[in-house]
Amino acid sequence: MLIESSKLFFTRSDYINILSSQNLETAVGYLSEKFLASEIGKLAGIHGISLIDVYNALDKGYRGILQSLLSQARDEERFTADKILWLLSSLDLYLSLNALTTGVKPPLMASPLPLLIPEIPDPMNIYILKEILPVELHGLVKEYINKRSIQLQQIIRALDSLAMKVDKLKYYELSVLVNLLHDMQLLKACILYPEVRQLQPRILSLNPADFYENCGKSIREVSIMLSKDRPFAV
Repeated sequence: MLIESSKLFFTRSDYINILSSQNLETAVGYLSEKFLASEIGKLAGIHGISLIDVYNALDKGYRGILQSLLSQARDEERFTADKILWLLSSLDLYLSLNALTTGVKPPLMASPLPLLIPEIPDPMNIYILKEILPVELHGLVKEYINKRSIQLQQIIRALDSLAMKVDKLKYYELSVLVNLLHDMQLLKACILYPEVRQLQPRILSLNPADFYENCGKSIREVSIMLSKDRPFAV
């Protein structure tokens, strides 16, 4: 394998150790045994490590892994992976653009973002951002440029379009996973914006009745629903 899974993924004990650490420096030490070793090592010389430093290291570590994996993929595989990565990142993009509309610095995006996306979209770079985004996300940027506001419906429409790009007949197993990821992103959006329920988004994997009942509830309540409906999702 290109990367040992034991180093790539965090275990339950890893999370417990990190969350129970007395300070940020100790918590960072638990990351050093993972795939982030080289990036985390660069933090050693920083006096007073901040969460921003750690999040930046996480982003760079994930991007390094993605670059290694995608460099070995065929064109068709790379195209499909790109759509999935944007599916996972689209809500982060929405939050960042939405922050810009109110003059607030966008929140950190510590998720496996596609390699070309700027870490923090600068208002001056919005036009460049549109050029590198897939067409499914152009609506978000276009609305920001034209109106300096973004309707919540835009992110729902983008999630749906990205999920539909996976060939359901050719890649059945992958489409099942993508459908689940789509619904998980919607649940994440529900926690931030309970009004998602009123927009009646299309549900691709979860039971629609369960989804709408849990839209806007806490992570703990949502996880209980998932454990019954889709144990794999937990």
